[in-house]
Amino acid sequence: MVAVDAGLVVGPVPAASYLHPDKERAELWINEVGVAPTHRRRGLARQLLVCLFEQGRQTRRREARLLTEHDNEPAKGLYGSLGGVAAEQVMFSFQIGSG
Repeated sequence: MVAVDAGLVVGPVPAASYLHPDKERAELWINEVGVAPTHRRRGLARQLLVCLFEQGRQTRRREARLLTEHDNEPAKGLYGSLGGVAAEQVMFSFQIGSG
């Protein structure tokens, strides 16, 4: 899902439908929500997520998941306002190369 202004992508929200072998239905995994600094505070992230959730519903997804940093208050506020609930999960980060 992307927002485009004058031919330039200003709000990419990459997502994938993911079916885990232990789950009954596929989930929508959102990789990252981003809006160009020049286009922030206009509701683009909200519109992109609403559209993405609608597309997920149309393809029979029951749940969408995404991560954000603990101190990212604007993102947490947005996700909460859209009905998101913070999960008690732990993410691990691995350094697998140099550069």
